[in-house]
Amino acid sequence: MQRPGDQATVPSAVDRPNSVPVQNTSPSFTQPSSATTPAGVTDDTATLVRQLLSQGSQIAVERADKRRFQTSSWNSCDRIESQTETAILSAIANCISNHPHDYVRVIGVDPHAKRRIAEKIVHRPGGAIAPAPIASIASSQPAPANRTVNSPPPSSSTLALDVVETISRLVAQGCAIFTEFADERRYKSNAWETGGKVGGRTAVEIVRALESIVSDRPKSYVRIIGVDQQAKKRTIEKLIHRPIK
Repeated sequence: MQRPGDQATVPSAVDRPNSVPVQNTSPSFTQPSSATTPAGVTDDTATLVRQLLSQGSQIAVERADKRRFQTSSWNSCDRIESQTETAILSAIANCISNHPHDYVRVIGVDPHAKRRIAEKIVHRPGGAIAPAPIASIASSQPAPANRTVNSPPPSSSTLALDVVETISRLVAQGCAIFTEFADERRYKSNAWETGGKVGGRTAVEIVRALESIVSDRPKSYVRIIGVDQQAKKRTIEKLIHRPIK
């Protein structure tokens, strides 16, 4: 009972047999967790995948043995059925696990422009990972026709810094790069042996290919030739390796 002037008393849940205690129904926010990085995949690779996905890019994985790497003849790894972070990271890990003696790289493709906007080597034979940054993600500005989006020079290389800078400059100019070799006798007489065009779409890939070529010919002089493909003429000749005596 209540008389005028008395303070109203609200019965508790215990006093109300048929009532249910009031619960806090305010929505709670749970931070979404990112995909777990599988074994064999670095954090840098996972970050690149997230960046590409956030841009709406499609992602593929490619591999190449040593011979194909030197000629830039890459093969596709297993097709990625789902363009989700988990599926892509799993595909990268599977490719590395199934082909430990191959080079493995991640490709980012703009589905609207139908062109590659990123290439990154994420595994090398023996497990050595290419130093970051090696990927190049295109800006929002459209790239000129028939031009390849370049990667920055590698942060470390067995080649001299001026050689790496020369390669980067030649690639930026759209020049093709060839190699020539000579033993001691041929070097003295300037009778060089043609080695062919260096495979690679970016400065980073070409540098890595040249590192492998030099490693295979430790007793030869090695030089690179820059060729203007439009004018069909040499633009530069540069010695990049001398045999250790």
